[in-house]
Amino acid sequence: MRPKVVTLAMLLLALPLGAAERPTDERLNELATAYALRINPTLPQFGFYVILQRLEVPELWDRFEAEVVDIQWFAGGGGLHTYVGLYRNGQIEFLAPSIGGRGLMSAVVKNGALYYTFSWGELVHRSQLGRLELTAGDRVPTALSGGFRGEDLFLSTMPDGSLKIEAGRFESFNRWNPVRAVGTIRQPTPADIELVGTDGTVIAPDYPR
Repeated sequence: MRPKVVTLAMLLLALPLGAAERPTDERLNELATAYALRINPTLPQFGFYVILQRLEVPELWDRFEAEVVDIQWFAGGGGLHTYVGLYRNGQIEFLAPSIGGRGLMSAVVKNGALYYTFSWGELVHRSQLGRLELTAGDRVPTALSGGFRGEDLFLSTMPDGSLKIEAGRFESFNRWNPVRAVGTIRQPTPADIELVGTDGTVIAPDYPR
């Protein structure tokens, strides 16, 4: 029996159709710079630079061709600005603030949505919960909770698929030392998220959304 010959054309046909390549760091830098200039056209043309850090969320790229990026940009005398961006459909969009806090602290993909927690606030540090629908072709509005003071909140997926919220001490993105169980979340409206305690009662935020 003659050995089977595999040609380049056969290899190309075996590749998934429409699979997108992840953006390079250079491309993300360009998009982050364009976003900064779009929201603040008066930024100086010199002394401006961007620092990026990719935050790996399991399944986010493989299933939805999206990824989360921690972004810091400095503009001359304009000071330091930080936020968490979402790369999708060839552009970067604002996902969450990070100035004065940890930024994105935890995130999971569940039922076609990105669930996440983040902290921010220079004078008043707070943690918030968010949910972003990923199954729609275009971005839809993000659902957010109000702000919770005093503890950083983290989320993870339980073996039964439900979401668990814990208070803990931040180590790095998606890594923390748990202090106590808090409960879970529910979404009463498309724009709102509520934190539900282990006793089933809604925990009111310290600051409105």
